[in-house]
Amino acid sequence: MDEKLHWLWLSSLKGFGSVTMLKYLRAFNTVTELYDASPRDLEQIEGATKAEIKALGNKSLKKAEEIAEECRMREVRILPIDDPDYPTWLRTIYDPPCVLYVRGELPDLNRRVGLAVVGTRRASKYGLDCASSFAAELAEAGAVVISGLAEGIDSAAVSAAIKAHGTVIGVLGTGVDRAFPTWNAPLHRETAQNGALVSEYPPGTPSTRGSFPARNRIIAGLSRGVLVVEAPMKSGSLITAARALEEGRDVFAIPGRIDDPNFRGSNALLRDGAVIALEPDDVIDSVNASLPAELALKSRKKPLEESSEPDPGRQKASKKEVDKPESLEYIDLKEKLGAFSDSESRVLTALNAGRKSAAELSEELKMQMQDVLAALTMLEIGGYVLSGDDNRYGPTSRGML
Repeated sequence: MDEKLHWLWLSSLKGFGSVTMLKYLRAFNTVTELYDASPRDLEQIEGATKAEIKALGNKSLKKAEEIAEECRMREVRILPIDDPDYPTWLRTIYDPPCVLYVRGELPDLNRRVGLAVVGTRRASKYGLDCASSFAAELAEAGAVVISGLAEGIDSAAVSAAIKAHGTVIGVLGTGVDRAFPTWNAPLHRETAQNGALVSEYPPGTPSTRGSFPARNRIIAGLSRGVLVVEAPMKSGSLITAARALEEGRDVFAIPGRIDDPNFRGSNALLRDGAVIALEPDDVIDSVNASLPAELALKSRKKPLEESSEPDPGRQKASKKEVDKPESLEYIDLKEKLGAFSDSESRVLTALNAGRKSAAELSEELKMQMQDVLAALTMLEIGGYVLSGDDNRYGPTSRGML
């Protein structure tokens, strides 16, 4: 039986959020094993409740089959959390959605830098202009611009990125077949044509009071950094920024007038330590500082020109490094291996011997698939490995031993 039906079965159980689903999934190798588990098996899981065990006892796949058919008709891709194409960055957050619904072509965020641009629905002209100019330049620099497609800042950012011939992701609090607000349907279509629409809700799902705050964690999870353009104190953008900080992502904010209520939230972020963004390069340079060279965004700033005068000290240092069989970067990585987990060290060492898929690593290293995927996730985030179109992994220049 198609395992995706079991994912749809699990994600459609009433009362099961991401954290609850993950609690049970961690106890089994696959979602199918969870589906086949008996009540006695489930009772052994720490934290299991009678209500949850009863819900998991409902083995009907009728709802799952209906969702699968709806997705097929609407050309919506079903992406479970164990799929190799599931975004690595999103998989690492505290409560990742166990199933994503995707319309369009989801960019590979292991090879591209995702940056969120968010803000208030009731934006000023200044805010809209900033969102447009920043998003356009970030897109031109090579970033995937991510936003919620709400009215105001979100829509201005995505629209500008598309006009700059960039790649975009719209994260929705409805099914990917529904535009909210409805008049924004043309932008939704453009987003799917120039990237992807993403939601944790199946097609046909309307908006609810809690769905938009919930989707903000996905915006933060997909991104390496979040730029807050204009936000009052009760803006949902601050929820996105807070989740980004919790997950160790960069947070940027554009300053506004101190007497303007629409900028109280974004100015407060700056007061509390967010990186000030006076121009797009402030975002680009900050993000590039933690990226491997192959992922770096293109900055408008020209590198400092080298002096035409020879530097004896530099020449001497270069010669010493060439003469020495181990460069400083090589030695540094050797030392870092000790700071990796045992699984990460074994996986990285194996990949240095040749490109391999997660399944091949699992067989070669005699490791559980979930442990291999966890190690690969952390190594990808650190910029030590990258996956290819063939779903095989290999070390980056930073991960070479």
